[in-house]
Parts: sequence; C-alpha cells; structure tokens
Amino acid sequence: METFPAETLGDIDNSYVASPFYTDKNDTAVYVANAMWNMFGSVNDGQNIVIKFGNEATWFKWLAQKLMWSGDTGYIEELKSKIIDYPQVDCGFIWSWTTTPWWTVNNVRSLHYDGTFRYISAVYEIARWERCTEFLNVVDTSHFGSDEALDASRGKTVYQKVKSAMDYILENLEGKNGYIRITEKSVLMKDGQSKFFDEWDNTGRFASASSNYWDNLCFGNYDAYENALFYESLTAMAGIENMLGNADESAKYTALAQKVRSEYDRLYWSEATGRYVGTVDVDGVSHDYGLTFLNLEALTYGLGDRTKAKLILDWIDGKRTVEGDTSTGDDIMSYSAIINRYYEMAGSSKRIPDGLYLAPRSNTVSFESKSVDGKSWWHNPKGAISEFGNAGYGKHLENGGYIFYTVFYELMARAAYNGADDVVRRFQQIAEVYGYNKLVSDIGSWLEGLNGEFPENGLTPAAWLYAILGIQPDGEALSFAPAFGTAYKTLGITSLSYGGKKYALEAKKDGSATIKGTGIDLVLRYRPAKSGTVKCVLKSNVGANLATVTAATDENGYATLDLRGYPEALRAVITVI
Repeated sequence: METFPAETLGDIDNSYVASPFYTDKNDTAVYVANAMWNMFGSVNDGQNIVIKFGNEATWFKWLAQKLMWSGDTGYIEELKSKIIDYPQVDCGFIWSWTTTPWWTVNNVRSLHYDGTFRYISAVYEIARWERCTEFLNVVDTSHFGSDEALDASRGKTVYQKVKSAMDYILENLEGKNGYIRITEKSVLMKDGQSKFFDEWDNTGRFASASSNYWDNLCFGNYDAYENALFYESLTAMAGIENMLGNADESAKYTALAQKVRSEYDRLYWSEATGRYVGTVDVDGVSHDYGLTFLNLEALTYGLGDRTKAKLILDWIDGKRTVEGDTSTGDDIMSYSAIINRYYEMAGSSKRIPDGLYLAPRSNTVSFESKSVDGKSWWHNPKGAISEFGNAGYGKHLENGGYIFYTVFYELMARAAYNGADDVVRRFQQIAEVYGYNKLVSDIGSWLEGLNGEFPENGLTPAAWLYAILGIQPDGEALSFAPAFGTAYKTLGITSLSYGGKKYALEAKKDGSATIKGTGIDLVLRYRPAKSGTVKCVLKSNVGANLATVTAATDENGYATLDLRGYPEALRAVITVI
C-alpha cells in the first residue's frame, strides 16, 4: 500500500514544494534534508539565508544540479537565461566573472578556468533533466559593456558555445593528451597576447595566482582540481552528443575520459599520504595540503577506486593519521573544534557544545606551515588576505575552515563506497548542528562558508535526492535506485520535475513502488531492493488498468520499464513478481 503524504494525493503540478523528501520514519535525517532545502536549495523560506546566484560560470553546474529536479520554474529560467548569455573569449575560454574575463581582487587580475568545465556540465544537466535538446539551440544575444570586444559568444547557440569550450580545453589546456595543463598558451585574448607570467601566473608555485573558485590557493600547471572537472565535463559532453544522436562523437569523449581517469591517478595520487595532491607545479613539485574538498569531489565523479576511497574516507574520519598534518583524528570533522578554536584565537569566552559535526575542514595541513622565505601555497593579492595573519589556520574557510557545499561531495562519496547508513548518519549529525543554531553562522569572519554568498550550499540537501533516493536522469531514462540501508522501509519524494512532467515517486523495501504523474511519460530504470521480474501496471485517474509493462532486473539490479505512449496514465504501480 502506498503511503504518499497527503499533499501529493491531489494536484502535484506545483512549482515549489517545501518538504519534498519523506520516509516511513520521518526522522531527524530527512527532517534536516527538507529544512536545508528550504534554506539553501530553492531559496524560498523568506529568510534569504543565501543569495540566488554567484558571479561566475562555476556556479552554473551547482545550481543546475540543485534546481532542475525541483520544478521551481522561475529560478530555473533565470539560471538558463544566464547560461545562454554568459560571455566567452574567442578561443573558447568562459569568462572568469560575469562582467569581465578576469577574476579581480584588489586590482590584481587572475584567470579562473573551472567555469569553462562547469559550463559544459551545467548545459548537460539542464538537457538531461528536461530530456530535450531544445536548450542547446538557443542563441546568445548578449552585450557586455567595456569588455564586449573580448566576448565572442554573441550570435552563437548554447551548443556552439559548449563545443567551443571543449575544443579550447582539448587544445589550449592540452586535454587531448589525457590531462589538463595550464600554460602561457592557455588563454590568448583577442589581441593574441598572454600575460601568463607577469599577471595571471598559474604556475602552481608558492605565491602564484589562483585558477579557480578556491581563489586563495595556488592551483596551476598540472592542476588536480581542473583535471577532476575535465573528467566530469568529458562525461557531460559525451551525454550531450549522445542526446543529439552523434554516437561517434559521444564515444570519442567517453574514450578520452577513460584515459583521463588513469592519468589522474598517475599524476596526483600520493602513496605516501594516501590521497590526491592539489597540483604538480612547473618545477615538478607536488603540493599536498590535505585538500578534503578535492579528494571528495574526485571520488564523486568516479575517479579513484574502492581502495583509494577507503584511504581518503578513513583519513577524513580520523581513523587514519597522515604524518605532518596540522589537523588529525576527530579534529578534521569536528564542528565544535573548528568553532571553539576560533573563539579561543579571537579571545572570546564563548563556546559551543562538544560533539557537533557539520563539515570537514577544507585542508588538513596549514598553508603557512610549509612556507619558504615568507611565501606559501597561498594567493594573497596585495596582502589583503594573509595566511600569516587574518587567514591563518583555523581563521579562514580556505585554511582550516570549511565551505558547506563540499558536504554534498562527501555524502555522495560515502554513498558510493560506504553505503546509505553512513549517509544517514551524517545527515543526523547535521541535524544536531541544526538543532543548535539552525545552520546560521554567528561568526563575523571568513571561517564558515555557510550563509550569504553561497547558493551552492543547496547541493547538500540535494544529496538526499541523489544518494538516498538514487535518482539520476539522462537523455533516455530516469534512474530510481532507492538506498534504504537499515534505517528505512519506505522512501519517497512528493514532487520531481523530469522531461517536462511532474512526478511523485515512492519505493518500499519489499521492491514495490508507486509513481504518480501529471501524465506518465518516461522510461524508468528502477532498481528494486530485490531482484526478479518487475511488473508495472499503469492506471488512469479513476483507477482503471490501462497497460501492464514487465522487465527482468539486469546484472546491476535494474529493470528498464518503457512507460511512454499512455497519455491517460496518471499512476503506475510496481511490484516484483
């Protein structure tokens, strides 16, 4: 018997659902997932906890991933409009900032490359949730002020911009070799000039420039962060070409992605520390500062393997100590330790309770601890943000603090390698912090990347959708692989937008499931909790049986059910026989 919450029994064609997730227990884990969705996801709780958009293309993938399933059409259309009109240099490089090709702090200009990769991934995210390639054909009609001469995107379709971005990655960033390397040839502006060494110094050396969202860190040259994004963007590009029916092009990108996967381990895996390093600089020096966010994101994309994942997660959980780390053991994950140490350094008598866990520290090795002649692996434009002062370890979100969106990748990595129970455990820990402070920071510093200019934090509640409900779209089908663990017997979502339709989905541990729709029209890849022959009965609104579709589970436990062609079907009842 289905147990959809009452609000889904009527019209589910609503644009915003405050509490989309539910279970048979409705415990603190799912409660906080819904609470976080209201705060950080659709940004519709009236508190304005976070802003709606960031100022660079990096945010596009994050926002698409957190929004496209939600049916929040106004927010989604704003995002799509920004992606359509976002500027691009004639070589294919996507601008670092909304209004200029450069990322500028204190009049110091850098180039951020991550937006180019995430632009491609964002476009695929939109296309696969819409199950349609129409978005790829929309034309950029934008103008961008004083730097308009450096914007070559006007008049191009979204697909042309994506293709140009990938060609840039393959050629200018040497991606065709199976890795990314940032050099003086990486970005040539319209005048054919490069200021690589005297301005945007992405060499990876101490005190060199930033190259991505983590704008105080000296990623550059053989850049592990950009290389992980390269791997993901190749899988996205393969998906786009597949949706367009370009099988040979799709296969080409898939094959290159496999090469990138092996090259990633060769270039960045450290046997000494059991984790991925941040960069190999132009002098061949590897820089390893225990970057938790990098390692967890790499695992989420499918880089590494089970052995490496265990080493990484054991290190972050404090079960494994890496010699030379500033932060070890429980200190890496302890929210109490992060906040209380900050209070101590600030001379405050305030303390929060022990035993609270929210997010891993961004790094476990302080940048200042490896300095030479007053320089470290830290970008400090004109002395404004000093690792030896106001941004020392435990004072700054990029140096001993945290940014909350990274918990999404942590949860996804745990789901892939440790299973649902570990994910639920972490949601319960987050719920304890929520019970203490409602996830609102009271520290007037850059230690916590929690509220304000961090719309990407909405990824963390979306981990419930992807990791627990196991929902993933592509251009052909919607996958539904609920992960019950030992905690739940029923998992459901009250409203999900896919392929222009709204659905509510519920699954039970006995293998049965129910789908409600505003007109069921999809191919469903369903992984029941037990294998066998899966039977789906399509019903009309008055309960009449319209059709029966059956399929056996494959070697991965999925049954593929083609539920297209029944326009009157508003409900599908699934059982395992």
